[in-house]
Amino acid sequence: MKPIQRALGLLALGVVAIAVGIGVLRQGGGPNPISDPQAWVTWVRANPIASFVAIIGAVMAGVGAVAGLMQILGPKPPSRDEVARGHDRIRATVEHDGDATRRELAEVKAMLARIEAQTAGQGRPLAADERAQIETTLSDVAGSSGSDLEAARGALADQDPIALIDGLEAAASADAAAQLRRAGTIAYAVDVERARRIYSKIAALEPDDHWTHVLLGRLHRLAGDLTSARIAAQRALETSADDRDRSVAFTELGDVARAEGDLPGARKAYEDGLVIRRDLFARDPKNTGWLRDLSVSYDRIGDVAVAEGDLPGARKAYEDGLDIATDLSARDPKNADWLRDLSVSHNRIGDVAVAEGDLLGARKAYEDGLVIAMDLSARDPKNTDWLRDLSVSHNKIGDVARMEGDLPGARKAYEDGLVIATDLSARDPGNVEWKRDLSISHERLGDLAVAKGDPAAARSAYEKGLAIRRDLSARDSGNTEWKRDLAVSLAKLAQLDEAAGDAVAARRGFLEAEAVFRSILELSPTHAETRRMAELAASEAARLTD
Repeated sequence: MKPIQRALGLLALGVVAIAVGIGVLRQGGGPNPISDPQAWVTWVRANPIASFVAIIGAVMAGVGAVAGLMQILGPKPPSRDEVARGHDRIRATVEHDGDATRRELAEVKAMLARIEAQTAGQGRPLAADERAQIETTLSDVAGSSGSDLEAARGALADQDPIALIDGLEAAASADAAAQLRRAGTIAYAVDVERARRIYSKIAALEPDDHWTHVLLGRLHRLAGDLTSARIAAQRALETSADDRDRSVAFTELGDVARAEGDLPGARKAYEDGLVIRRDLFARDPKNTGWLRDLSVSYDRIGDVAVAEGDLPGARKAYEDGLDIATDLSARDPKNADWLRDLSVSHNRIGDVAVAEGDLLGARKAYEDGLVIAMDLSARDPKNTDWLRDLSVSHNKIGDVARMEGDLPGARKAYEDGLVIATDLSARDPGNVEWKRDLSISHERLGDLAVAKGDPAAARSAYEKGLAIRRDLSARDSGNTEWKRDLAVSLAKLAQLDEAAGDAVAARRGFLEAEAVFRSILELSPTHAETRRMAELAASEAARLTD
């Protein structure tokens, strides 16, 4: 290639010589433009054609000279082999980048599926916005290149959610809150304790962020830490940016108060939230989000009314919530969240009907809820939230059947509920809600055994439920719901002891039940049903003393 390059350079220099010659020949005897430029200008004006040709020749000479020198002295052009190797390098780079992108997408998809399966197995299926946040975080990690996220990228490649959370948490540096929030979005769905730790750090870094305090408060409640939950809910109220935020904070405060047994406090908080949500809905009746918020407030107030023994008030609140749930589900029959709200509303109406003695109305409400629960669980058999709803519906149908005297029907319903409750509890032994559900299923079967005259089976079932309830009550002495469950189990076993002729054991059981009921009243003095139960347990113990 080098000889050809030199030959082209010599050819270009030849062109220079010819161009110079043409210019000289055309100029003829004219003056030299270098030694006598003024005379040359006069000559050009007198001989325009000859001077034009001379100038063109000079330009050609200049261009030819430059081209010749570039061919002789310039860089060597690539050979065919070098060109081919360059193309191969470009192709390999493109293919590598494409493979990397496909690998990253596959890792994100696989990790997202793993997290969804894990959260579903724990009874906390991901909502659409939670799923989107987690997917964004995973994509950010997959596409990162900095050393700060090296551990997180490795965890993503290994498909290890816990290591990924830890890697993201460790990566928190200058933008600590944003990095922690990435870890928190995944931890909230996967690991309650890690999520509590992470959101506590976020709250310290961003103390004025309303939703951080809302999420932190919910995590504290899931962990049974009501004191911390109340502090977080109060901070959520203080950091509210608008009316909707304030309504959410009031609901959170009400939930904590109800768990503490503070019914007046719960009612006050729920009613404060209800006032705001009515106003918001009046501003924009087409806003389905605000309409759903309104139904949540009605349901919460109904729960308090039931606990207070105000059945008419409870029915009115639940029916208001049912009307909204029916309206929303009619607008979009495919919206699973709204259908679930409707199922829960039917169950609440059924609870009031049972308390009123209207078994026919209760059965109708429970069966309406059961149909929806079965439909939802059939749509997604892995959704543990919907499975839990189905278990609850089976138990409620069993309650009505037992009160109607249909013991075989009651057993079938209770056993269907027990199968689901046992499965869910085994999936996540740390899930206290599922543990409580399992204790309720055991209690229901114990009640049925008593009705059938089988004290041995009743004792076995009650003792299984009691063991779970002692464990739960020990975890959080301020949880009045768990305390009440424990006292009920103690009282029912005391009744079996008395029937078996063991008055000493029976009296001991009634006294312990009374003590637990009294401890609830210390936290919630206005709880009428608890006071009645405490007095009944005391009278039973006194009767056995006599």
